[in-house]
Amino acid sequence: YVLQGLCEVEDYFFFFFYDSSDKRDNSIIYIIDKNYKVIKKTTLDNNSHVGGICYDKDHDVFWITDKKGTISGYTYDDVFNKDEVSPKYKKIDVGSCDLLNYKNSPSVAYICYFDKRLFLGNYSKNGKGLLKEFKIKDNGSIDLLSEKKSLFFDGVQGLYLYEKDNDIYMLVSLSFGRYKKS
Repeated sequence: YVLQGLCEVEDYFFFFFYDSSDKRDNSIIYIIDKNYKVIKKTTLDNNSHVGGICYDKDHDVFWITDKKGTISGYTYDDVFNKDEVSPKYKKIDVGSCDLLNYKNSPSVAYICYFDKRLFLGNYSKNGKGLLKEFKIKDNGSIDLLSEKKSLFFDGVQGLYLYEKDNDIYMLVSLSFGRYKKS
C-alpha cells in the first residue's frame, strides 16, 4: 500500500492508502491513536488514489478525492466503526469545473475544508494550477456551489488553511517527482 493522505480528528490520525500492485485492491484507512497504536483498518468501496482528504467538522464527513474529477463523502462514524465503508455523498462530479490534470483529464489532486467551504485543486506540471472554491449547501443532501476560481501554483499535492489571531494562513505542499526538488 502507498500512503497518500492523512487527517487528524480529535484524538486520532487517519492514514489513507491505495494499493499499487497489479491486483489493485480497494483503498484502506488506518486509524491510529496519539500513542501510535493502530486502532483499526477500514476498507473503502473504491481503489482510487485517495490523496486528497479533509475532514468537515460541520457535517462530520471525510471528503476524499475519487476517480476522474469526483469527490466522495464518508461519515466519520462509518469510517470509525465499520470494516468496509461506502460514501454517504457519492461521487460528486467536479470535473466540469476546469479542474484538469496535465493529461487534460478531469482530476482533483487535493482538497481542503475551511469555513464551510471545500477548496479543490488540480496538479499541474506546467504552471497552470487551478484552485476552486465551493460553498457547501446542505439541504438534506450536499450541494457544492462554485464560488471562485484562481490560478494557483504548479505541482501542488496538498493544501491546508487555518486561522490564527484573525489572520488566515495557507500551507501548500509542492512535489515534482522523486528526483526533483519538492
